[in-house]
Amino acid sequence: MQILQEQKSALLPPSSPSIPHTLFDLQIGNCCHRCYCMKHLELVTLRIGISKRENKILLLMHMMALLAIVLSAIEPYVQWLLITAVAFSGIVYRRRYFISDPERLLRYSEDFGWQLFTGESFAQIRILGSTVLTPIAIFFHYELQNKKHYQVIFNDAMDEIDFRRLTVYLKITGSTEE
Repeated sequence: MQILQEQKSALLPPSSPSIPHTLFDLQIGNCCHRCYCMKHLELVTLRIGISKRENKILLLMHMMALLAIVLSAIEPYVQWLLITAVAFSGIVYRRRYFISDPERLLRYSEDFGWQLFTGESFAQIRILGSTVLTPIAIFFHYELQNKKHYQVIFNDAMDEIDFRRLTVYLKITGSTEE
């Protein structure tokens, strides 16, 4: 009993009194103590923002590709063709993911499971077992309308608490892969 009390008190901030949960707290998926228990998984909506780390990685990859092309011993017209292709790729990725990216929202509820905002509304997704959770990034693998999709969610793309919450919810709910 003493160990259970110590574990419970470890979840509570040291200065907060024991406050009963409100309906609002249960709907947004967090309680006044920020504990992560199954009864708080009723409805959670998480916003995925733009990651500076992801932007830097994509820029570095494109710069390394350009450097490899310039240092290669191929015909100059082929070099210019490859440089143009890599530059075009960089522009397309930058526009797609960092400039014109619609708001990315991920939602979980016990009734509907995981849902992803697709521009107009939320669509049902199925989390696959190949999803990888790390402290720096979540390699999110899901199925939407019978098509598999991959998305990397870096920890700087979300609030620190939301990233931790997403990691915990993915661990608790597990994959639905059979």
